[in-house]
Amino acid sequence: MTKQLMMAGVAVSIALAGCSAGGSSGLSEDDIHKALADALDRPSCMTDVAFTSFPVEPPPALFGNGHRDFDALVSAGLATKTGKVYALTPAGKAAFNPERKGFCYSAGHQIVKVLDVAPIPDAQLGQVADKGWTVTLSIAQKPVAAWVRTPAIQKRVLDPTDLSTEPKTYHVTLGRERGTEGVKRFDAMFNLPSGFSY
Repeated sequence: MTKQLMMAGVAVSIALAGCSAGGSSGLSEDDIHKALADALDRPSCMTDVAFTSFPVEPPPALFGNGHRDFDALVSAGLATKTGKVYALTPAGKAAFNPERKGFCYSAGHQIVKVLDVAPIPDAQLGQVADKGWTVTLSIAQKPVAAWVRTPAIQKRVLDPTDLSTEPKTYHVTLGRERGTEGVKRFDAMFNLPSGFSY
């Protein structure tokens, strides 16, 4: 059975079959999205400890003499430079996230498909959860901003997959705590890419 779920204005196809979400597993599509919302909604950003506020004169270089080079921000259209001071352009203001100390280029991730939902046997649940599932998902990064693909920024991307929007397969353990209704993530190892350092 296939249903269409609208996320971020994009139709995301979720394949449900056999013991998948919405079937006899007792785990719904909504349960999965709510349990992973914090990870899915975390934006992907280009970060730096010096990206705290603007306008700014870059601090001393981490290594060697001189000051940090923020010229890539100018090349990407995120900032202007007057003398030694960098100020944000409208595009830079829109992308700047002071909490992350960076410029965000993607709104996060989205579930493309729920590939499988496997109930965890009661004997393996322990004392905390009364229900558990191992969920296999196809997840993709949401569209990335054009500025992050400019040559000056590309030079700072050590792992090209940080900018990829191709779906990847992930496995995560979800469960329902005893005496509660909601489903939560019981998997400290589950992690989605959230950006790169400038």
